[in-house]
Amino acid sequence: MPEIEGTKRGFATDLQYFTISEIRPHLFLTGYGTLTDEKIRDLGFTHAVDATNKFKIHFVKNVQYFNVRVEDRSIDDIKRYFKDAANFIQDAIDGGGKVLIFCRQGISRSVTILLMYLVIKERISLWEAFIQVDKIRPFISPNLGFWKQMIEYEIKIRGEASVKILSEEKVPIPNVYLYKNSIENNV
Repeated sequence: MPEIEGTKRGFATDLQYFTISEIRPHLFLTGYGTLTDEKIRDLGFTHAVDATNKFKIHFVKNVQYFNVRVEDRSIDDIKRYFKDAANFIQDAIDGGGKVLIFCRQGISRSVTILLMYLVIKERISLWEAFIQVDKIRPFISPNLGFWKQMIEYEIKIRGEASVKILSEEKVPIPNVYLYKNSIENNV
């Protein structure tokens, strides 16, 4: 992961990775490091999207789960989950539920699912979805393969891509990573 001037994209403390971030009322994101069955129950989550690729890492009675079974590698096909995960999340929220999306650190797989939920169901651009989530959880960093799949899916449903991959960089990066640097330079 390249370091963009003034940021450390994808790097955070364990405490930050495992903080439960409220993205929307009834929609939360975290890494599973300090997540316990008791915490899931005590915080009132009714639904969870488990993007850990572990078999039943958490299984709390009366919590409905949607499993995203992919590794956090650029070659893995996460886009096959976009539509069904978005429907699961929306159905939960529409039914008055409280949804937790989690993966190992809450920066790549779970973020990818969350961003595509926002694109598909809230009908905002991938760029805007990233900006909104990054303001709440500023170390998010889906892997490059996931970015390519999100861009491809955005083109499929919106007709154009709001995010581009900058391949002229030493390590290709999504151009949305540069927004924070430009904001910091204008302050």
